[in-house]
Amino acid sequence: MKLDFQYSTNFSEANSETLRHTCMHLLCTAGEGSFVFNEKCYHIVKNDLVVIPNPTKMKNIAAHDDLQVEWFAADYKFLQNLLPSNNYSIGGSISLNQDPVVPLTEEQAARILEDFHRLRDRMVERQLMFYHELMGSLCLTMMYDIFEAMLRRTTATVLATS
Repeated sequence: MKLDFQYSTNFSEANSETLRHTCMHLLCTAGEGSFVFNEKCYHIVKNDLVVIPNPTKMKNIAAHDDLQVEWFAADYKFLQNLLPSNNYSIGGSISLNQDPVVPLTEEQAARILEDFHRLRDRMVERQLMFYHELMGSLCLTMMYDIFEAMLRRTTATVLATS
């Protein structure tokens, strides 16, 4: 069964076959873990955000005993259709395929975790007349918060190399 929205705190489920049609947003809230994506090994620690379209491509998922994560996944096409035509996601998708891990500040991580929790709390309200519009607006807020963090990372990198 294809689910539009999924939320979990289980790292070992992050590459489940049920996520094939989604884009997953995973935040490490404590500890350490690792995974292989596009034949490259990634190590994550607290406040690292992982954004992966089609997370079934993640392999060799490994968690230290102290690892804690929260993740939210939504239908990839649904997310793409929310974005304006002049969006960062095209370049963002290219860079995420090269490096899906985005280190966040404490403030950025807290904001994105709040986004996840709003989505988690509202995704069960399928009976609402404007359910997909509501979820779309919350997903869009989350994506803009992520784009903000990514652009700040890119800007800081450019300034550091200038």
